Amino acid sequence: MNNVSKRRSGRINPVRYLILAAAAIMFVYGLKLILDTTIFLTGNDGADFQTVLVMGDDAPETSGQTFAEIYGPELAVNNSGELAFDVYVTRPGDSQVRDAAIYRKSGDAVTLVAKQRTQTPLGDPRILFDSFHDLGLNAKGDMSFGAILTGEGIRSRAEDGKPANHNALFVKSGESFLQIARAGEPVPGLEEGVLFRSFDNFIMNDKGNIVVIAFLYGPGVTTQNDMAIVTGTADGLSVLARTGSLAPGGGEGRFSRFFDLALNNNGMIAFTAGLVGVTPGAGLFTHAEDGTALVLKDGDEVPGLSDKTFFKAFGRAPNSGVKHRGLALNDKGDLLFVALLTGKASSFDNRTALFKMADGPVEIVAQAGKAFDPNIKSYFADFRSVMLDADGTPYFFSKLLGPDTTAFATGGIFWRPDLDMMPYLLAREQAYVTTGGTERRIYDIGSNFALSADKRLSFSARFYDQKGGVFTVPPQDETR
Repeated sequence: MNNVSKRRSGRINPVRYLILAAAAIMFVYGLKLILDTTIFLTGNDGADFQTVLVMGDDAPETSGQTFAEIYGPELAVNNSGELAFDVYVTRPGDSQVRDAAIYRKSGDAVTLVAKQRTQTPLGDPRILFDSFHDLGLNAKGDMSFGAILTGEGIRSRAEDGKPANHNALFVKSGESFLQIARAGEPVPGLEEGVLFRSFDNFIMNDKGNIVVIAFLYGPGVTTQNDMAIVTGTADGLSVLARTGSLAPGGGEGRFSRFFDLALNNNGMIAFTAGLVGVTPGAGLFTHAEDGTALVLKDGDEVPGLSDKTFFKAFGRAPNSGVKHRGLALNDKGDLLFVALLTGKASSFDNRTALFKMADGPVEIVAQAGKAFDPNIKSYFADFRSVMLDADGTPYFFSKLLGPDTTAFATGGIFWRPDLDMMPYLLAREQAYVTTGGTERRIYDIGSNFALSADKRLSFSARFYDQKGGVFTVPPQDETR
């Protein structure tokens, strides 16, 4: 009897078999829909995302060079739809050797702005461009960028009593280049002999105002006071803040390091900084016509989470090893920032979060370890580059973790027009897209995307076939 029962229990019921088969087919079909559906949202004009260029395309204004490494470039886009980007182009005769280059796209025209191994606008034919950083493009079409220089007489560090002179800041307006500052030049307003050593986070707004983090060199400069935030215009610069100086907010805290910068078109500046001399070791600050003010500091309680959860640090993703934008500021004065948390509601998996601060209190936009969609088991892992549009809508790049991550997406660019609703994915890894008539699957997306005030988005992506490209998404319709 027991043997018969065992044999009968091992048989497959035909009805059950049909149900299981149907379920399997539905699962595969549903999974295919997820993988085959491109989640680049359409814009107000009904247009889908647009291909700007793909790896292997001819590089304009070169002698037979082609676009090579495109994934992860710096990008800038303005309200007119003009796009600036830095890429690598192959050298003729050797596809493994590449030159850094900056290009600009206006309408259908793609033009070369500057390229490695070419003469700089400094007037000395011996000085050449070597690489580029901090690319910007404002509403007037003026471009800003930093450049590392090479050639005869160029020093990357002080040698024989002569200062480093390898880093320079440029603005290109029309066909004219203007040098804003250069390593080895005096720092306006500081002691005689204090010079610029190098630059980071160079930003220019629509009115031509600039702000940059400068590293210093010279008499009296130590590791405690060798950084400064410098602001001004092409007509003149001044030091806004320097490490070693007292930070606003009361107490004896002094700036120890500067991290992120943001600048809006009203001249307002936001920055994150490390502090020494006080128990709180970090702060978020703003500067306007009435001076510099402390907004938040390490040790302040985090709203929206359980009691005894506190801010620990602000700005760039901690220990990312990559330069990311952890701070954004729009013309209304809204702030968007990444913060590291500590305390009761914070663990290793969810200690990083993204916050928005407008007229009211600080609001949480997203937190690591939290699912962005309750129907998909994928969780935010971190927040790299963050941006705000003119209305205060947050955009951000995040990698994803969780059981559904491989099937759905491993990361992407998110858009959250309503904090009471889940974020939208504007561009996701693992999606299928068509470029040049060829369907390709996105392997990963560059975290350094660009956003204009009127919501024009640009980003780079790399495909499974090792090709890469730069794409744009038209302004989003927030009523969807």
